[in-house]
Amino acid sequence: MSGASPWKAWLCGLLEGDSRFLRRHPDAACRAFDNLNQCARTGMACPAHPETRAFIEAITRALVERYPIDGIHLDFIRYPGLRACSCPRCREEMSRDMGARPEDIVTDANARRWWVARRKESITRLVESVAEIAHQAGKNVSAAVFCDYPRALDEVGQNWADWCQRGLVDMVVPMNYKARLEDFLAAALDHRALLGENAGIVEGIAKTTETISLSVADLVAQVRAARDLGCGASIFAARSLTDDDLGALRTLR
Repeated sequence: MSGASPWKAWLCGLLEGDSRFLRRHPDAACRAFDNLNQCARTGMACPAHPETRAFIEAITRALVERYPIDGIHLDFIRYPGLRACSCPRCREEMSRDMGARPEDIVTDANARRWWVARRKESITRLVESVAEIAHQAGKNVSAAVFCDYPRALDEVGQNWADWCQRGLVDMVVPMNYKARLEDFLAAALDHRALLGENAGIVEGIAKTTETISLSVADLVAQVRAARDLGCGASIFAARSLTDDDLGALRTLR
């Protein structure tokens, strides 16, 4: 598969928690407009903030220059939800451009249109930066993305179909976390139809989450369905796999 590689650096540049970066640049913290300090379980950096972009670019350069990796895998390359970011810089920009506040997207269609477009642009700029650095160094780029498109674009700013079509990412990993095979297959078919026959797609499969618990047979069925469409399969998470799961998966080789 194009872009597939066993040695990737897993880059979660926006998922910062209580990091040194956010302690040094508290104004770069991603905030929600509903008075919550954060709409993710741990602190995230604002994708539109120039310090965030410089930080991610510096990490990418260090990875491709110092380590014998084949590629970069982007995770959490997104906003934490529709109601972010409402940091002082983002609020100032929206006020300047639209005369509006982030919370106005709930009732104002023009404000919401600006909000969605601006967030899409901010995330795509980060992907462009990582792709340029990685590709110039001969490394490939993959990205974990929200499964539903274009909902992913509207809710978290991930225009991942565009990333694939422009060659910014060599492989995309939709988080196709479904309990029912029919739902999983429907989403996987959408991904293949959207991106084309030659796109590098690895379907993300959830073995166990708060709402999903796949049996051995269900897990194998989803992996097989992905392979039948010419896609790879990535199982979340490794710690949830039992000896029976691994034994059954080996039979698919």
